[in-house]
Amino acid sequence: MTSKVQIAAPTDIDTLLPMIAQLYAHEHIPFDDVVLRPAVASLLADSALGFICLMRVEEAPAGYLITTFGYDIEFGGRQATITDVYVQSEFRRLGVAAAALQFAEQTCRERGVRALELQVSDGNTAARDAYEKSGFVTPGRFVMNKRLV
Repeated sequence: MTSKVQIAAPTDIDTLLPMIAQLYAHEHIPFDDVVLRPAVASLLADSALGFICLMRVEEAPAGYLITTFGYDIEFGGRQATITDVYVQSEFRRLGVAAAALQFAEQTCRERGVRALELQVSDGNTAARDAYEKSGFVTPGRFVMNKRLV
């Protein structure tokens, strides 16, 4: 099976949204197309915000990875966060996510990113193990957030 990872284009939104809905259902995150569609469209249209990787196996959509940009003086400048990694069940354990992580890391380096972080749910040990194999470490801090809307 041949797989490839590429930067998603604005025309890929209808391919991405069903997979985002699947990840959100799995993670018990509310999915609201009215809110998410314009947010995804903005990210696809503005590379200054970040990028979405679209994973394919034999040309079939296999998953996606979302990376957004920020800035952190601790790391000396531009920082990126991988907020979503999702591989459809029939394409898991084929190295698709590892290829997407590698692609995202290289893309970030090319764009001057100094540090890359990601988020993983507490109970998702399989994903955590995969991320550790890709070189990610737990820095001993908790991620906290507050919704502003």
